[in-house]
Amino acid sequence: MADGRVPRRLADGQLQGQLITDYYAYNDSVEGYRYAKAIGMHWVGDLAVYAEGLDVQGDQGAVLLDLVEGGVHYTCRIDVGTGEAVLSIADGQRSFRGQDGAEFPHPRAATQLRGPGKYDLRFSNCDDQLLLWVNGRQAEFDGPTTYEPDGNVKPQWSPQDAGDLEPAGLGAEGVAVQVNSLQVLRDVYYVASSYLTEENGRIPAEDDYEDLLYNGSRVDYVTGVFSDPKSWATTGLFDARRENVRFRLGPDEFFPLGDNSPQSRDARVWSQYGEAEDPHPPPFVRRDLLTGKALLIYWPHAWRRPIPFLPNFRRMGLIR
Repeated sequence: MADGRVPRRLADGQLQGQLITDYYAYNDSVEGYRYAKAIGMHWVGDLAVYAEGLDVQGDQGAVLLDLVEGGVHYTCRIDVGTGEAVLSIADGQRSFRGQDGAEFPHPRAATQLRGPGKYDLRFSNCDDQLLLWVNGRQAEFDGPTTYEPDGNVKPQWSPQDAGDLEPAGLGAEGVAVQVNSLQVLRDVYYVASSYLTEENGRIPAEDDYEDLLYNGSRVDYVTGVFSDPKSWATTGLFDARRENVRFRLGPDEFFPLGDNSPQSRDARVWSQYGEAEDPHPPPFVRRDLLTGKALLIYWPHAWRRPIPFLPNFRRMGLIR
């Protein structure tokens, strides 16, 4: 495919992948320049790996889970004999840190994964915290699973360690396992940038690269870097401005976020830019304006193929 979302097969038979990006199925059918941006303009490092029906075929050994962000390996080792899960960062070279500043090198938790059988595992690294679920139940560790990230996390790669080019892994040590359904999930990447126009003043931007200096097509440059791991150490792409915007909420105030960041005009946007009739709207919705509870996943559906607006039945379902 020419859209850049699938690995390219090299001459020697190996697959050349790329960074995981904020691709949105909602924007998949948009034509032209916006279609090119729909393949994802930002690297997403907050990931989860989900193994459904992992078949453990022994009563000794360990199941291993690995997530990489910024070249750092965040791992979970589950002892098949005892069910104990142990977390580590960079093979124990870094520690987890709680709100009180206490450090824990290896938080531990008891899990239901013990002996032969089939298990559902989900391991996530989102918002600078590791979480583990076994058979839908979140593991309770004996210490904090939050950590202090580097100041500006950038993807890394080397011939010795593929790093962010291979950001998720599932393996075993001393035991045979089989998995038929394996997924890599990503968090939503929220854009907080804006840019100036003569007509409308500051308006929300669809990417973080307002200050990026480049030659030629911005889209071609960004997507080219994503698929060229040798350039990650020298490119200025990951030094481009990434704004942090803080919002203060009071009791019974809720901050709605869309699940399609480049196109969602949610509280991030209306509270920063407003409209002529209300230039400074508050960044929240009051509780008394909430009229119902989200119960069902309905979107996205296909726009054109094979039938316009054909329901995506596999995606539809109740919200758990």
